[in-house]
Amino acid sequence: MGVYRALAGYVPGMAIVLAVIPVTNALGGTQSAWVKFAAVVALIVALCLLLCYKKSKETATIDGAAEVVEESEQDEAIPLTEAVGKLFGNKYWVLALVMGLLSQVTYGLANSSGTYYCKWIYGDDNLVAILGAVGMIPTILGFAMVGPMNKKLGVVKTLRVSFLLGMAANILRLLNPTHFWYNTILGCISSFANIPMMCLLGVTTAMAIDYNAYKYGNRMVACSQSATGFGSKVGNGLGASVVGWCLALAHYDASMTVATAATRQAIYAFNIYIPLVLFLGMFVCAMKFDLEAKLPGIKEELEKRKLPK
Repeated sequence: MGVYRALAGYVPGMAIVLAVIPVTNALGGTQSAWVKFAAVVALIVALCLLLCYKKSKETATIDGAAEVVEESEQDEAIPLTEAVGKLFGNKYWVLALVMGLLSQVTYGLANSSGTYYCKWIYGDDNLVAILGAVGMIPTILGFAMVGPMNKKLGVVKTLRVSFLLGMAANILRLLNPTHFWYNTILGCISSFANIPMMCLLGVTTAMAIDYNAYKYGNRMVACSQSATGFGSKVGNGLGASVVGWCLALAHYDASMTVATAATRQAIYAFNIYIPLVLFLGMFVCAMKFDLEAKLPGIKEELEKRKLPK
């Protein structure tokens, strides 16, 4: 489910990212061209959301039969402030939240920074289309390999391996940050390293929800999932904002013909330095997330609690 959800959301998004520079350049490359492109995309998104709302139907049945939930398995409603306090008392939920947040910052950076790298480091902003097209290869491979990796290594080890790959790719980019194909190949490895977290965030959150039941006697499913989702949205927006903040610190001028040293360092920062730190942070969180091995014992204890005394 996680792979399908990530694939269905990521691929159309990447298609839009690939179209941005060619389309806006075809429209004149001016601010007006960007406004027109954004307006069309926003209109399409709004229409899709309205269509989704119109055609969606909420139901409490499974295959035509009423879903029956045992009374003992139902969550007891608790105030939001109390639920949030308990969630932050669950270290595994916090770790899942942080990993999801950092991964979304990484996505936001990747989606927002390529244009600047191509224009000021490679000298041609149209190369962003090639970067995106090549980047689809590790993305598709990542979605295809998450399942086998998870089966072989387990959820947490899969994440640890992917975060290590992301760290290694960004460290190697420091050796030669200006060579197009060298950085494109390493960027593909970094893209691949992002995919497992995209697919498995829901799995780590579900593990944390089981721990809620073990620790508090209440799964708090809705609150756990919604808070994680909110964190993900914040992370994506934060990643895009970091690009602007770095450029502002470098006193970026879009009308310049040659990038200043400060601008080049800002571009390296949000393309290489910051992603490296983010992958390191996710790896540290994954090393502390030792819940997977404890789950069988936790579920056994939860089953015992259901037995009549």
